Amino acid sequence: MRVGRGIGFDGMTACAHAGICRLYQKYHQAGMGKVYRPENVYCKSFGFARHKLFLPLLKLIPMSDEGLRQRIHELLQGLPDKFTILEGNIPIDIQLEYFEFTKKIKEGLDTNSVMPEASDLLKSDVTVPDKKTLLCKMASVPLVEAYRGIESYSKNPDPGLEQWSRLALLESRMFLESYLTDESRVLISTGLGGRDEKLRCFFVGFSGMNAPLTEGQQTIIRVELESAFEKRQAELEELTMHTFYFTAQCLIPIGVEIREFLKGIIRECNVYGQFLRDNFIVTNVKLLQEKEIMSFLNLMNKHDSCED
Repeated sequence: MRVGRGIGFDGMTACAHAGICRLYQKYHQAGMGKVYRPENVYCKSFGFARHKLFLPLLKLIPMSDEGLRQRIHELLQGLPDKFTILEGNIPIDIQLEYFEFTKKIKEGLDTNSVMPEASDLLKSDVTVPDKKTLLCKMASVPLVEAYRGIESYSKNPDPGLEQWSRLALLESRMFLESYLTDESRVLISTGLGGRDEKLRCFFVGFSGMNAPLTEGQQTIIRVELESAFEKRQAELEELTMHTFYFTAQCLIPIGVEIREFLKGIIRECNVYGQFLRDNFIVTNVKLLQEKEIMSFLNLMNKHDSCED
């Protein structure tokens, strides 16, 4: 499984979330490089029973593929009543490594041999790779003592195993709940995580005509964002204004079609003077740095100058 790279940030890896990135095909043709988006959802079943894990299956598809949104919408309608969204920011590469690794661990695992090894987590002479393996083994058995052991270790893990132990703890909890209740459990994971039934996204909007955003325009952006978010029960966690663009870190309900939602906000702002570009970036993979954002902005400016 590969994650493609676009303009310096990982491919859009939104499990069960539509409208991930508003990027015109013409910018792809202008030299932006490959842009990956989720075409489907990769489901894995874990050993003893019923809980499944949603992972992104990435595939290069045409930017104009409207069928993507319909497929993801259908997926959302099929979610069970009880699902968990991975909270916090765990890099996609660590998530993918963990879930691929734990899949292999489960193949032919002797569950009776796991707990006698559990004390090795606390031993200083046990290597980090061995502890990674042990964490995955313990997360694969539906025992309360296995969960408690991972929980205790995750409070003070070895350097480099902070995220790994968090993932093991989450898997162990979901597996144990599924085993004890005989109910399906689904995990939805993204790079930026989420909370409750909302996924965290990073949204970048750009000023029009390469003009600096005025104080009045910044106020309009803030007001329109807050108004739109309130109507859809979304949360604006952080809004930052820059000279030629603004960024917003936000939590958006999983059933909201993100692209259309954000397009509507841009449209409402532009009622007051068409001061924002129609193009924007939204990702749930990582928080973009200024250099990455400016790279995209420079591509748009370059394309605009070529059209002139």
